[in-house]
Formats: sequence, C-alpha cells, structure tokens
Amino acid sequence: FGRSIEPPAPPVATQTSLRSMVNHAGTILRTNSRYRAFLVLRGLLFLGNASVPFITVYARRGLGADDGYIGGIAVLTMVVGLLTNLMWGRIVDRLGAPRAGGFIALSGLAATLIVAALALARPDPQLALLLLLVPFSLSTMATTGIGVVGSPMLMEIVPADDRVRYFGLTNTVLGLLMLSTSAVGAIGDQSGYGALFAICAVA
Repeated sequence: FGRSIEPPAPPVATQTSLRSMVNHAGTILRTNSRYRAFLVLRGLLFLGNASVPFITVYARRGLGADDGYIGGIAVLTMVVGLLTNLMWGRIVDRLGAPRAGGFIALSGLAATLIVAALALARPDPQLALLLLLVPFSLSTMATTGIGVVGSPMLMEIVPADDRVRYFGLTNTVLGLLMLSTSAVGAIGDQSGYGALFAICAVA
C-alpha cells in the first residue's frame, strides 16, 4: 500500500471554514431523513453492543470463570470474527446493506437476551459458562457485522458528491455515542447484570 502511486489531486479552489462545516452538518441532519434514520440505527446498534465487554465481566465475577476459560473465549471470538466477516460480506452483496443490518441486529438481540436470562435465572455456574459460548459467538457476529455493513449502507443513502462530509459527520456523531455507552457500566454496578443486558437487548 505504501508503494502505490496516486495521481496528483487537483488543487482545492476554496477553503471551507469550520463554521460553514458545522452549518452544513446541521442542514444535513435537518433535511436528510434517511440519514437521520441511519444514525438512529447505528446508535441503537452501538448501545445494544455495549453489553459485549460485560459478558466477560459477568463470566469472571458472576460465574467465577478462570483464566483458561477467558483465554478460550478470546480464541473463539477471533475465529468467529474471521468467519463471519466473510459471511456478512456475502450477505451484503446478495441482499443489500439494510437487510444485512436487520440480521446483525437479530444476532445482537439474541446474544443479550440469552445473557440477560442467565443473569436473572442464576443457573449452575458451570452450565451457565457453557451456555455463554452462544452469546459470545452471537455478539462477535454482531460486532463484525456492524463494521462490515456500516460503510456500504451509508454509501447507499448519501449523495455521491458530498460523501466526504457525510462520512466525517457520521464518525463524529457515532464517536460521541460510543462515549455515552460508558454509562452502561454504571447501570450494571447499580442494578445488576440482568438489568444491564435487558436494557441492551431493548436497544
């Protein structure tokens, strides 16, 4: 990649001020309803996926998982992630990004519902750790799917001549949303793992 030679870009005719960029971002959010719906979808997927790190925390603190189990989960999620990257790419090609987003949301929903049920039912820890392999796999599928489907979905709904600004605005808004998901940890501390995973499942 470093050795690739690109043709020289044409000089920029005008410089865009920060104020005009902010005003343009506000115009995009007010006038493009499909883009607003895309941001809401991505935001909810982020919120639902915020539970993923806490599955490991629940396994360790709530079920007494040892280092060997946690290491095995790391291998499992790596393998699932590699395989599902290919799977989501095929699904996006065949069915389109919006439909693939629906399947991704279902994967995340199933993962959080299973963990919420385990946290509330409190079965035998060894059985719970075995059953947790399913939500670990499903949550990894959802995480990789969000990464695969995000850009193609955005490309389908934004004007071709304004994609740079749309991508910049998207990264800014979603970055702020990712910071806000840190509140999920406080929910777990105050109300328990069951409430945390239930809220993420609703999202």
